[in-house]
This record gives sequence, C-alpha cells and structure tokens, in this order.
Amino acid sequence: MNNGFFSRFMQGRYGSDQLNIFLAFFLIGLGVVSLFIRLDILRAVQLLIFGLFLFRFLSRNAYRRRLENQRFIKISAPVTRFFASKIRQYRDKGNRYFKCPKCSAKLRAPKNKGNLVITCPVCKHKFYKRT
Repeated sequence: MNNGFFSRFMQGRYGSDQLNIFLAFFLIGLGVVSLFIRLDILRAVQLLIFGLFLFRFLSRNAYRRRLENQRFIKISAPVTRFFASKIRQYRDKGNRYFKCPKCSAKLRAPKNKGNLVITCPVCKHKFYKRT
C-alpha cells in the first residue's frame, strides 16, 4: 500500500480532534484495566468506544463532528482549567497562590515572606495572608 492511496482515502474525512484524542486515551486506559479485570461488559464498552472513535475519525460530515467537539470542549473546560492551574502552581515553586475573598481572582505572592498585605489588582481589595 503506498502513501498516495491513504491520502486519497482520507481526503474529505474528518480526522482527529480533542474528543477523538480523549476517546483514544480512554480506550487505552480501559485496555489497561481490562488486563487485570476480565469482564465481558468492559470489552463491550471498549468495542463501542472504538466504533465511535472510528466513526468520528472517518466521517465526512465535518460540521457535525465540529459541533460535537465544541460541546466536548465546553463540558471539559472546567476540568482542564483546574488541572492546568494545579500544574502551573506545582511548577512555580517560588510563589503561593491565593483567591481574592471579594472577587475570587487568582493572585500569587512570593513564598516565605511572612505576613503580607495582598492587594487585588482587579477590585483593589486588601487582605492579609501568610506566605
């Protein structure tokens, strides 16, 4: 099979997006779990997810697949933001993060500076925190 055949076959097909990537990783995770827990229902779920993955990947209806992906992004955005903020805080060892008690803006202050008066740049509210 040469490269031209695959290119022609995939022409006009939807391909991959964030939802398909999630489905692929979820499928891999279920595969790992199924190595230890042998259940027929688990295999059935794997087949359904794999079928959905292939259907979306090979679909020619790009408009519908984009709408599905936008809904997925909208639903998964809070979880994604939560983990992104935790990763950012973990990597930023020199600062502590706080939430403004008045407007809930995320603020950062240097670590190990004792008691600080923190002024929120959004609402100008001042509060004390120990870093």
